[in-house]
Amino acid sequence: MNTNSRLFGQFRRWTPAEVVRAYGPLVRRIRQIEGQLRDVPDRGLADRAGRLRVGLAARPSDAEYQSEAFALACEAIRRVVGLEPYGVQVLAGLVIAEGHIAEMHTGEGKTLAAVPPAVFRVLCGQKVHVATANQYLADRDFELLEPVYRLLGIRCGALHADAQPAQKRAAYRSEVTYGPGYEFGFDYLRDQLALLENPPQRLGQRFRRHLRGRPEVAVPILQPEREFAILDEVDSVLVDDARTPLILCGARDQQMPPEEAAAFLKADQLAVQLTPGRHFGMDRKKRHIWLTQSGLAKAQTARNFMPALRLHRPWQVYLENALFARYFLRRDVHYVVDGEAIQLVEETTGRIFADRSWRGGLHQAVQAKERLPITYENQSLARISRQRFYQLYQTLSGMTGTALEAAGEFWQLYRLRVLPIPLNRPSRRRELPAECFAEQGAKWQAVVEEIRRVHATGQPILVGTRSIRNSELLSELLKQAGVPHEVLNGKQDAEEAELVARAGQLGAVTVATDMAGRGTDIKVHPDALALGGLYVIATERHESRRVDRQLIGRCARQGEPGMYRFFLAADDDLIQTYAPQIVPKLQRVAAAGPSAATSFQDAVDRVQRRAEKLARAQRLRLYQFDRWLEGATETLTRPTPLKDNPVPF
Repeated sequence: MNTNSRLFGQFRRWTPAEVVRAYGPLVRRIRQIEGQLRDVPDRGLADRAGRLRVGLAARPSDAEYQSEAFALACEAIRRVVGLEPYGVQVLAGLVIAEGHIAEMHTGEGKTLAAVPPAVFRVLCGQKVHVATANQYLADRDFELLEPVYRLLGIRCGALHADAQPAQKRAAYRSEVTYGPGYEFGFDYLRDQLALLENPPQRLGQRFRRHLRGRPEVAVPILQPEREFAILDEVDSVLVDDARTPLILCGARDQQMPPEEAAAFLKADQLAVQLTPGRHFGMDRKKRHIWLTQSGLAKAQTARNFMPALRLHRPWQVYLENALFARYFLRRDVHYVVDGEAIQLVEETTGRIFADRSWRGGLHQAVQAKERLPITYENQSLARISRQRFYQLYQTLSGMTGTALEAAGEFWQLYRLRVLPIPLNRPSRRRELPAECFAEQGAKWQAVVEEIRRVHATGQPILVGTRSIRNSELLSELLKQAGVPHEVLNGKQDAEEAELVARAGQLGAVTVATDMAGRGTDIKVHPDALALGGLYVIATERHESRRVDRQLIGRCARQGEPGMYRFFLAADDDLIQTYAPQIVPKLQRVAAAGPSAATSFQDAVDRVQRRAEKLARAQRLRLYQFDRWLEGATETLTRPTPLKDNPVPF
C-alpha cells in the first residue's frame, strides 16, 4: 500500500530517537532551503512550485526535490498563517509523506504538519484527501490553510455533507480536498450505486453510438480517484469508528401505522416481564443477549395470544431487540431523546449524530421503550467498513496523538507504521496520585470537593466524563455546591470548540465528555500558568487507553505546566461491564485507603486491556466479514462460462 516508503521490513516499534536519526538530515536540509526563500516574492514561490512539478513528475523520490517542496510549504505557512513550523512538525510531515502514521503529542501542531506532505504529493502529481474526524474540523482547517495552498498555485477544496453533487465534484477536482472521513466513504458508496444504475455497455455498443452520432452516456461520479490520503486523528477514524461500518440508507422517516408498530410495543411490554438468568442470558462484554428455553416458551405463549400481529421478522428477534434496548442501551449514554426523535451518541466521543440509526429493528425497539412514535426502518442501500474503504487508496497515511497502543493493528490491517515524533519542548505534566473509592456516589462527592478546593485558587479545571449522563450528574452536583461551570456534551460544532478553547482561563471549570472538542487547542491564561496550568480531572477510565491519553494530553502542552488526576470507583462502568466479579474485591481494596491505590489501579489496568482486546477482535471480525461479503458478491456477479460451449482462445 505504501508506494514511496524508505522504511521496510517486518513490524517493530520505533523510538523517537530512531525517527530523528532516520529523518534528521532531511529536516536540516529543508531548514537551509527555507532560509533561502525568505527574500523570494510571493509570485516566486508559485513559480518555483510550478517548476518542481516538472522535476518531481520525473523523479518523485529525489531527496533534493522533496526538500524544496517541504521548504516552500513551510515558507508559505509562515507568510500566510504567521507561524513557522517547528522542526518536529517538519519531521512529522516527512513521516506522513512516506505513507506512515506520525504520533505527535497533543498540542504539537498536527494541523500545520499535514501541509508539507500534502504539497509534496500534489507536486508529485497526486490528488490528496485530508480526512478529519468531523465536519467542524474539516471546515476549520480548510479556512485556515486554503490561502497557503493558493499561494503555491495549488487548488484546495472543502467537502460538505449537505453540499449538492456539483459542489462535491468541484471539491474532488481540487488537488487537495478537506472533508470528514465518513463523507469520503459515503461518496464512494454513492458512486457505486450510480455505477450499478448504469451497467457496463455491451460489446460494440459504444462504437454503434459513435456511428449514429449519439453522445456518450457519462456516469455521474463524485470521487474519481483515491490516490493519497492523510487521516487526521487517524486512530479515531480507523480504530474508534471501525466497529461501525459505513452504511448508505434510503431514508424512511414516515411513522408506522398502529397495526405494524404494535409488534414493537408488545415485545417491549413482554421484555419487562422476563427475568435475567431464567428467561434470557446476556454477555455484557460481547454485548450479546439470547432467550433460554424458558424464555422461548414464554415468548411463544405470548405470540399465541396475539395472532393478529403483523411481523416482518421472527417474533423472537422482536423480543431480543426489546431486551437489548432495555438492558444494554441507556438514555443519555448511548442515545438521547430530542423531541420525538432518538439520536445516537458516539460512545468514544460523546457526540450526537442525528442522522444515524440502529439496524435490524433495534432503533424501533428503543422508540417503543421510550414510548415515542415508531418510524419505518431505513433501507440499507450499500455498505463498506472503514477498513476496506481506506485500503482503496494507493497510499494511506495519518497523524494523531495516540497511536502506539494500536500500532500492531495498524500494521496488521493497513501495513501502516506508527513512528513517534519527539516533543518540541520537554513535558512539564505532573501526575497526581489517583483517588479510589468503593462506590460511585462517594467518588462524585470527592470530585466536587476537589473542584471546589482548586477553583478557589483560580486554577482552571477540565473534568472529563465517559457519558452525557455523567456530565449532567456532575453538573447538577456542582450547581448544588455553588460552583460556576460550563458543560460540553453532544454535537461537535464551533460553539463547543469555542467553549473548550476557553477552558484555560482563570477560574474556568469545564465539564466535558472525554473527547468533546477534540482537535481544539486550549490556550492557558498566563496567570493560570503561574498557578500550575490546566488541571485535568478524569472521572473514570475509558475502554481504551488512547482515549484516556487524549484527555490527559489537554494539559501541559508545548512545555507549559499542567497536572492531572484520576478518580476511580469499584463500580465504574468499565468494571461492571468487563469484570463485574471483581467489584467486591475492589471495594475491599478501596476501603484500605490511599496505600492500596496502586493495586486498585493495577486491577483496573488489566480490565482496560481486556476491553481493548475484545474491541480489537470485534473490529477484526467486521473486517473479515466485509472481505467475505465482497468475495461472495463477486462470486455471485461473475459470469460463469458454459461447459458445453467453451469460449475458444
